[in-house]
Amino acid sequence: MYECSLVTSTQNINEILLYLKKEGWNKTELNHTERIFIGNNFKIILIPEQNKLIYKSIYDYNKNRTSICCAYNSYTIIKSLKTEEELVNLDLKFKKEIKILGFLFVKNEIKIEILKINNKFLIKLFVSCELPFEGEKRLEEEKENLKDFFNFIKPPVDWFNLDYKKEIN
Repeated sequence: MYECSLVTSTQNINEILLYLKKEGWNKTELNHTERIFIGNNFKIILIPEQNKLIYKSIYDYNKNRTSICCAYNSYTIIKSLKTEEELVNLDLKFKKEIKILGFLFVKNEIKIEILKINNKFLIKLFVSCELPFEGEKRLEEEKENLKDFFNFIKPPVDWFNLDYKKEIN
């Protein structure tokens, strides 16, 4: 599977929350911790509260694409105290732990994630598909539906790949 994404930011989400509710988007509150482990050109995101493990490759940059895409898979794991130890034993490096607070809206497999960061909201429009061009087509259609609220853009790939940067000691 591939995940294709577009992003935007805003200071006020009240109008979009009402619109999404009216249009039948399913809303889930996000309140969990993500523990990020880095491998060679991929990362593993462990979400202990949900017994979930997510694999994401580095985001590629294809100037002909209208979004950024990465290989993506999500797995339910059997709760194990050894999961993190096993990830480290696989030569994955623990990078960071972050607290995720916000909302996830889903409709027809399209997702909108709204995260509060300081005094702004980061909004990510994304979808998982078998092929990147399928995801991009679906994102473009939804972007058009949401144009009265947001100007979604293709973000710089470097921003999405920050976790892979070498740490300076």
